[in-house]
Amino acid sequence: MDDFDVWWDRLLGYRFTHFFTKFESEVVFCNPDTFQEYTLTHKFISSPNAFLGTDLDGKTHHIKILSFGNYNQLREQFQRIQKIQEYKFAWKLVKVLDLFELYNKDRWILIIVSEFLDCLTLEEISQIMKLENRYNEIAKETSIYLYLYLLNIIESSQKHNIFLNSVFPGSVLFVREEPTTLISIKNTSNFSYNVKISTTNKYSLYSGKGNISNYYPSENLFNSLESELWGLGLCLYALSGANNVDSLPILRELSLDERIQHIDIRYIDPALKLIIQNSLCVMNKSPIDSKIVQIWWGLWINDWDAIKICTHEDLDGLFSGLLFESSYSSRRILKQILSISDNLPSEVSTYIMNNNLLQIFIQKCINYDWKESPQLIDAVFKVLNYPDLSDEKARKFNESLIECGILEILDIAMGLSLESYRLLHLFMLKIKYSNTLSALQSLWENRMIFDFLKRAENGSEADLIFIQNTLSCFGPNSVDFIRECYKRNLFNESVLMQGLIEIPYYFKLEKLDSLCDLLKKFIINCQPKYLLNILEKSVFILEEVVCYPVALQYDQLIGKCSSHTVDEFATLFEKHPMLLFCENCRKVLCANCSLYIAHTDHEKSFLLYQSPYSRCDCEESHTFDHYSLAKFKLPFYSNEFSFVRSDKKLNREANNIFNSEEELTVMTNKSIMQNNKQGTIAYFEIKIIESGLYEDVVIELQGARASYYGKNGYLKVKDQIIKGPRYGSWDIVGIGMTYQDQIYITYNGLLIPQFIDTQPDCDIFACVTIKNRAKIEFKLRDWLFKPDDNFSNNKFYSEDSVNRSKFLLEGIVNHIKKGCKKICKDKKFISWHEKFVKLLETLNLNDLKEKAIMKKKKFLFFTKKN
Repeated sequence: MDDFDVWWDRLLGYRFTHFFTKFESEVVFCNPDTFQEYTLTHKFISSPNAFLGTDLDGKTHHIKILSFGNYNQLREQFQRIQKIQEYKFAWKLVKVLDLFELYNKDRWILIIVSEFLDCLTLEEISQIMKLENRYNEIAKETSIYLYLYLLNIIESSQKHNIFLNSVFPGSVLFVREEPTTLISIKNTSNFSYNVKISTTNKYSLYSGKGNISNYYPSENLFNSLESELWGLGLCLYALSGANNVDSLPILRELSLDERIQHIDIRYIDPALKLIIQNSLCVMNKSPIDSKIVQIWWGLWINDWDAIKICTHEDLDGLFSGLLFESSYSSRRILKQILSISDNLPSEVSTYIMNNNLLQIFIQKCINYDWKESPQLIDAVFKVLNYPDLSDEKARKFNESLIECGILEILDIAMGLSLESYRLLHLFMLKIKYSNTLSALQSLWENRMIFDFLKRAENGSEADLIFIQNTLSCFGPNSVDFIRECYKRNLFNESVLMQGLIEIPYYFKLEKLDSLCDLLKKFIINCQPKYLLNILEKSVFILEEVVCYPVALQYDQLIGKCSSHTVDEFATLFEKHPMLLFCENCRKVLCANCSLYIAHTDHEKSFLLYQSPYSRCDCEESHTFDHYSLAKFKLPFYSNEFSFVRSDKKLNREANNIFNSEEELTVMTNKSIMQNNKQGTIAYFEIKIIESGLYEDVVIELQGARASYYGKNGYLKVKDQIIKGPRYGSWDIVGIGMTYQDQIYITYNGLLIPQFIDTQPDCDIFACVTIKNRAKIEFKLRDWLFKPDDNFSNNKFYSEDSVNRSKFLLEGIVNHIKKGCKKICKDKKFISWHEKFVKLLETLNLNDLKEKAIMKKKKFLFFTKKN
């Protein structure tokens, strides 16, 4: 037996121990006409009139004993039961096996003997599901199909002018039978579960009196269609409601708005909620002709023609069907939704946003069979492109896409053979400002970006625009990508130079040799009208890669704002790589300014490097907390570390690189904690080579219980949480602990100036968890974060970067004379030359400095003489 069958057997046992009490002495009734005797054995705790008993053959029956003040009342009920029993097979009623009357002490007694079933009422199931928190045992569509089945019975009974007054949670039964499926239940294979209705309930026989009437919003609706439909809604609530039925208030004592507030369901399904609220609260809207119900019927009987005629006005019902657990039904519904989206994306997008269905929509799209209708992928991007949101909401919407699974959608789209990727272009450009580079990395890894290059060469304007807008968005591959564009002659040198400038400095550093070679080619081969621009930007880039990383790291460590501090390094960059947006002030702030007291309690979020913002907007005059540089002196780790995989497999990648389709945890074979009396006692970094489909990467100092999450940017240390930047493909992030037991994180070589105090539980191990196709490189040395001792000597440049770029600096010096001939009338040349000489002086390249000055003097002397 599977899970539900085991649960069901346990529930039946629970029912006997909690819902019945056993008679201590025998009570016997006899039918005076047939002489059949019934011995009562158990009494229902919830009802003084309901019992279990056995006949002379020992067979168990359900027995109801009702008392009436006069014979006419009894006869009315007697005839009513007989009339309804004529439809016991058509309406799946519990069979009444014996019906007789007795007279006792001036009271007429009606004895109703019904078949005994291994069953549970909806009311009992509702109570037990809440008690055991087992709501997921019954699929949502089971509740809906039960609703439709009972609705069909109500419609049929109305045609015969019969009011059952029995469609309530206490009288609708689930019965386990052999596999003759009527209602399918989740996880069930060995049995089917049928539905039957008991027509001998107190509410039916006593004209609406009983506990159930407490929930009824009106007092005098017995024997009416409204009453039948209200009971039907209560049955649907019993299986779908956020609470069990007996937790409902007395609805008739509440206003309509108050009633609706009390009716909530445990599923995300606006249509289901609407039907229940209308049934239990409003009561003037019959569901019989509802389009939602018609769509449910179509799904139950596989009437796909009814689905195909649905329009944007039927989104409630369509999304209800999309949320069914049946993958076949969901796929058919999704196809119709996407067909509507193709022409009316705004309506679908608005519905998704208003009902918080984004993640569900994306997940259903991921599971769709796109080979069947590949052209509908455009409709997905139309929906996701369309939300008409404020800047703040749009940013949060775009940030949520990765967690919802958009990278998997992009992966699917790139695998389809489409004539045009225009909508994919628009979507990726739209989300790039609010997300990591993970989405664009998929273009590079799939080599699809080179298909775009080829189409751009053949005249595709859409591809050309997309390429120009993403020149700097391929991480360490951006320099090579720009070189490829240069080879194909897609843009002039001025456009490509702007692309190089926009590449984050740490990627330029990684490809510095290739960058310098490309810049030299630009200078030599560019058209005269672009030369000054190329020279200016070449020197700007050199300043950035040689001086800026060191200067910026220093500013971060001493709590200084590099954006608006007046010093020689404040102009070395075009864009600050670590900014936050203050939701309260509507300002862009650097990490240090965001800690200023004016913003302490404000909601802030990190902006990624691709965002359109470039500088800190803080205008306050304030001092910053200065951190001791000694706090960040990093430990020295020898080569003796190795790594242990949680799956116990040998690592096939070289250079401490790990990847995994499933979840994988990798940790050092021994503690990385050093017993230093100063500086950082444990630190490591990882380079995210591929972030996978959901950016499921977590770095952890195990032993200190400190974890930094890529998906949302949270740094969690035991029960404390702070927000850092989200990270993804091509980012380098680190986590460390100082000798003062303070946890900190770094993002692409920069300190996040927030610390969490903690005490390690034991030795600290470096640990990384990855899944969903993520790939990382462990770094226990050669870190991007380098709090160098040279800071204190005001040596704000990297000797390694100077040496690697020296040949370009020499090339620029040698090109001055040629450059002057081309642009001698441009006054900007003199200003540029002064800045260039200043850079050479800063880098202590005095020979090149003197050579640059002499070349300029010789040319100016030559031009004056002539």
